[in-house]
Amino acid sequence: MRKKILIRAAAGFLLGIAVSVVISLLFNRTADGAVHFYSSALLNRVGNATAAALLQLAVCGLYGAACMCGTLLYEIERWPLALATAVHYLIISLLYAQVASLLEWELTLHTLLFIEGLMTAGFLAIWLIMYFLYKAEVRKLNELMKKRNEEKEKNG
Repeated sequence: MRKKILIRAAAGFLLGIAVSVVISLLFNRTADGAVHFYSSALLNRVGNATAAALLQLAVCGLYGAACMCGTLLYEIERWPLALATAVHYLIISLLYAQVASLLEWELTLHTLLFIEGLMTAGFLAIWLIMYFLYKAEVRKLNELMKKRNEEKEKNG
């Protein structure tokens, strides 16, 4: 289990950094075309562009790690898929609010809708993937049970 957590955290950390860079490329362009990987408010608070960029990358990496580790909720067997999805979505949304506040992101309606749309699409994709994986697993278990019952009937 520990290995699974570490692998997901590492993958999530890298994914969080990648998403941060993509979002910065899309939304943090200045009038002259330059891209900043941090908000101007964060730069003012920390006073150094390198420190602001590193803080942004580290926090987004940690957020990504938390997102990926949250997928372990789907492995709680007694939880329905809808509950695991809802709890994971709630955790990620609350963490996002904290990250946005910490990094002093200026959330316009446009960026907020974009981020919320990405999160919703991601969760829809996760839910569909997990649904079909569970469905395949149930089908496989049913086939094994059917074979076992047929063998029992044969052997008496």
